[in-house]
Amino acid sequence: MKASIIRTHRFGKLLHDRDWEAAVPGPVHMYWMPHPELKRTTARLTLSRHDQFGGYIASPIPDLHEPELIALDSDRIMVVTGFEEIEGHRYYQTWRIMFEDKNVWQDSTGAGSP
Repeated sequence: MKASIIRTHRFGKLLHDRDWEAAVPGPVHMYWMPHPELKRTTARLTLSRHDQFGGYIASPIPDLHEPELIALDSDRIMVVTGFEEIEGHRYYQTWRIMFEDKNVWQDSTGAGSP
């Protein structure tokens, strides 16, 4: 499912919604990796991008470490909080993940929901 991410903070400070940067499109993936400073394995959300030949393209935004789901509307948006690492410093961040594909579920009668 395609998604777009809006970051609501800059260097840990909450931005007014008019100051948010443009949404960054791409598939979002979660993975686990050891964190050397925390001395433990942490979860991370990342924007995964690949070129036409399958090569990796670096994400235009930092990974979100230790993500926690704080809001969910399965038809529209998911809000996740955590921290980003920028130049060796950790900053609080919230991602608003907006789903672009509108999946329609159907019940046993074939009736669906938009």
